[in-house]
Amino acid sequence: MAFDPTVSLRALGGDLDRPASSCAASVAAGAIPGVAVDQDSFGVGIAIADDPRALGGDGGPGGEPAKRRSFWRRWAMSVAGFVETLFGCVSLCVLLAIVATLPVLQLMSLGYLLEVSSRVSHSGRVRDGLFGAQKAARVGAILLGLWLLTFPLRLAATLWGAAQLIDASSPAARVGMIVFYAATALVALHAVGALLRGGRLRDFLIPRPLLTVRLLASRDLLIRARDGLWRLATGLRLPYYFVRGAKGFFGGFAWLVAPTALLAIAPQLPSAAGGVVTLVGAALLFWATFRLPLLEAAFAAEDRWQALFEPGRCRRAFARAPLAFALAIALTLLLSTPLFALKIEMIPREAAWLPSLLFVLTGVPARLAMGWAWGRAQRRQTPCGWLGRWSGRLIVVVVAAAYVLVTYLSQFLSWHGVWSLCSQHAFLTPAPFLDFDF
Repeated sequence: MAFDPTVSLRALGGDLDRPASSCAASVAAGAIPGVAVDQDSFGVGIAIADDPRALGGDGGPGGEPAKRRSFWRRWAMSVAGFVETLFGCVSLCVLLAIVATLPVLQLMSLGYLLEVSSRVSHSGRVRDGLFGAQKAARVGAILLGLWLLTFPLRLAATLWGAAQLIDASSPAARVGMIVFYAATALVALHAVGALLRGGRLRDFLIPRPLLTVRLLASRDLLIRARDGLWRLATGLRLPYYFVRGAKGFFGGFAWLVAPTALLAIAPQLPSAAGGVVTLVGAALLFWATFRLPLLEAAFAAEDRWQALFEPGRCRRAFARAPLAFALAIALTLLLSTPLFALKIEMIPREAAWLPSLLFVLTGVPARLAMGWAWGRAQRRQTPCGWLGRWSGRLIVVVVAAAYVLVTYLSQFLSWHGVWSLCSQHAFLTPAPFLDFDF
């Protein structure tokens, strides 16, 4: 709380009615229970606690110290926190994989990966790029809870359908219909109550009908539901990730469209002309592969679309941290190659999220490494020695050449033919042009 000189000592629990600015010494000395002084850059701040023990000291009137949690309770809370974090990470990967299969909306997954690189480059700590697990845990708990609630409905529907097949006019069929609709109503009521109680997984697993009825009967039900939904929607920052992903996608596509087009049309030309066009396209793709990871890292760190078209600046950044960039680029390109193998056969539409899950699992470490390398380069002022620079360049040249070769051969191995050249997983979304088996 900011310090207000007009606040009287009587308002703070004292007996005198004089300006609080003259009582700072008394407050600092602990003369007023439940009040502490906080000195910050703006001056003196006074914090009022409901329980004086929250501010330290001997506690209440009897001087009883605050009770410490037992070892087993602290251990159980630690395990619960670890399980929640793990569940949040799994939910986050699955949600990103599902979003990556949706046309246009898949740009949000790319935006999230760019934000991962941005946070690491600013702080220099890899753990800062692992964010969003808590919110994803809440969304994942809601989706998992709703999915579990469908089991009774599917069982009732199966029994009703079996009774209808045997004899649609039998009493068993009528009872099955009644049971199905009654189960649907009860499950819907329980799902609404679970969402109103917070949407945690235990809210879906443990029925509390009386509490649900009280919540539904409350006057501010619609207001609380609206505010909770709004907080959840704004906390996810979906428009922000979509815009950032769209900028990164179109910037990367601008670098890749020319070499991709040349490699795609080369097999249709006569042998001599096709060979020349293939070499030109491969050279352009090699040059873009060398530069584009650094350009995307610069764009992620600065959120400037123009940063995607400043190769000279990225070349100077590479000279300041060549080995870090070489490791990050090698990790980015090598982790993206397994996705080309998944395009040999047609992927069913219902299994489309599986390659997208691999895209997320391989994309996050790559973006973490690129953000770390970019932040390391920005914190250094002088270029590295010639041995470090040429060693880094040699590593990148070998890895980039291998990536170009795999990309060129993918059009002959993939089910989609030349369209597979458009799926540059290392720089774009996992499948810019969806063509699954419906």
